[in-house]
Amino acid sequence: MTANRCLSEWLALLSSRSPESVFRLGLERVREVWGRLGMTPPAGRVISVAGTNGKGSCALFCESLLRASGRTVGTTLSPHLDRFNERIRIDGREATDRVICAGMAAVEAARGDVHLSYFEHAILAALCCFDASDLDTWVLEVGLGGRLDAVNIVDADVAIISSIGLEHTAWLGDTLEEIGIEKAGILRSGQPLVCGSAEMPNSVLVRAETLDCQVFMPGRDFNFERYGDGLRVRANTKAMSMEMDIDIELQSSIMPRIAPENVAAASMACVRLEQPARISSQAFHAACREVFNPGRLEHFDVAGVNIVLDLAHNPAAARFLRRQLDHQPSPKRTRAICGFLADKDAAGTLCELTSCVDHWLFVDTPGARGRSAEALAALAKDILGEASCETHDSMESALSAAKGVSCASDRVLVFGSFTTVGQARRLLQNRSDVRPISYDRRLDR
Repeated sequence: MTANRCLSEWLALLSSRSPESVFRLGLERVREVWGRLGMTPPAGRVISVAGTNGKGSCALFCESLLRASGRTVGTTLSPHLDRFNERIRIDGREATDRVICAGMAAVEAARGDVHLSYFEHAILAALCCFDASDLDTWVLEVGLGGRLDAVNIVDADVAIISSIGLEHTAWLGDTLEEIGIEKAGILRSGQPLVCGSAEMPNSVLVRAETLDCQVFMPGRDFNFERYGDGLRVRANTKAMSMEMDIDIELQSSIMPRIAPENVAAASMACVRLEQPARISSQAFHAACREVFNPGRLEHFDVAGVNIVLDLAHNPAAARFLRRQLDHQPSPKRTRAICGFLADKDAAGTLCELTSCVDHWLFVDTPGARGRSAEALAALAKDILGEASCETHDSMESALSAAKGVSCASDRVLVFGSFTTVGQARRLLQNRSDVRPISYDRRLDR
């Protein structure tokens, strides 16, 4: 009786059929069920977001800016940090269990004998939730790659590629050019592409040219800069031969809580979707004030000790994290707690942070794709040199150990997989002596 299943039962059923850790790329299965569901995306109102790092922040700022401009928005995020509901957002809030279960049941009824993966079923359920809520805009974060990801059954009216780095090479290719081809699979003929980084592989630009896509590039077509204590985004493309000239300046008196390059790319995508007249500085300011992406440079104070959570699980993300930390108040000592999935470049990621960490605590990462603390410590032995390290079988043990030897003005950095950061975040939120704090985000990558 599918109608009576609760959300935990649905997720257990999906996992039993095809664990989330098993990737099944390809659009044939999900496209067939999509056709049976008979849903129609809002005409001209879909933003798809791909990228190695930054795509979740881009999606959330698109959501915030569009809502502040009077739109109703459905947003998919992947993966989740704490609970599944984070993946499906209905007009700025996580979908309820009841709404998600209705979507799951609709997909189950439509799939027949088609075997869907965990992610495919989840994405179709999210789209059912959006359709039932009669939302006028969809913002879809790609899960893996782009070309063969389930999200790509929906045609993007504006595409964002936030950044491209070496990750998921077993599925996407061993070079940036190969990965670029996969990410550029979300492009559609004649529809614009907004790049979150000026360092795009040539394969992305070639694909955009082949499809006659307008390309909006940071530093050329739009930019961002500090504006007092806030942020200004400017776009001026009148000098270029384009279908639509854009001349706009958006400004906020506060800095948003996500990286400003992602704010700029998302703003450009929204401007292109909406036409400039609908996106105002008032809406931009509201979006900067409201947007929040948990687990990304998130700070907590515990008796004077600064605990920083960040989902840096690849070298590029760790490099960006280090630069952000360099601009914040210098701690007496930094202790790092980290855990990684087995298919991540843990060695390259650790290398980026060795200069700002005094002591390392490695934790087990559970699950089929997990890596043990001992395996991580063995991998890191040659990288860390004389730096001290220890292993823990749980986040609770590692946090207790790090906090126990830290004094006021010390810093504890927790980074790595979604599981690692999610565990730390839950433990911190359950403490009565924890106070969230914030620092301005710097503008350099």
